Amino acid sequence: MKCFLLLFRTFFAVCGILVFCVAGPRMAGDDVLPNGAQSVGMLTMPRGASARQVQQAIVTSLTKRSWIVKSVDDSTVVGYLKHRGYEATLTFRYDENHIEIISDSYEIDSDGKRLERKNPTRWIDYLKQDIPHYLAVEMQPAK
Repeated sequence: MKCFLLLFRTFFAVCGILVFCVAGPRMAGDDVLPNGAQSVGMLTMPRGASARQVQQAIVTSLTKRSWIVKSVDDSTVVGYLKHRGYEATLTFRYDENHIEIISDSYEIDSDGKRLERKNPTRWIDYLKQDIPHYLAVEMQPAK
């Protein structure tokens, strides 16, 4: 009987791991992302960072680069920028351990009409550099 229980538990543990690996992790906000949006990066946060500090670092990075912060909640920040032939919406899903960046971005013509889906790679790279910098500032002890 003990052998059967051990085999039974092992079977369900393996099934759970397989489902997670095949389906991938689900994050808060998966159901509100636009169709066609794609993940464009993941940032790992240093130990000791709180979700509030991560949120503030994202918001600061966006505003310092002239993005509009469209929404903020406990696990998501959405930034928007329309500039130089792009219309970009970035969704940052975060916790105290990491940030996933999802892009719903387009090239646009001179009238603002969307042409094709295209990620503003350099803009995203600048934000990926800024967020850890502003997080380090947030994590400094108050004087």
